[in-house]
Amino acid sequence: MSPATATEPAFRRPTEEDAVLLAREMFLADERVDLNTLAGRLGVSRATMHRWVHTREHLLDEVLGRLAGEFLEEALV
Repeated sequence: MSPATATEPAFRRPTEEDAVLLAREMFLADERVDLNTLAGRLGVSRATMHRWVHTREHLLDEVLGRLAGEFLEEALV
């Protein structure tokens, strides 16, 4: 088996999930969650960001919903 097939490629394209995870990191670091900044950091276009997350408010709703779920889960333990 050649080395190229034995491991995953080092590069993969960013996904919508990457955008949500990066937005979460930015939110928790008390940074402004901005779609243009996210697009630049992920190396995708603004159009792609809008297709993935629609609006900043929709993205923050997703981030805050996940955080609330994590906090609830932790509180129930």
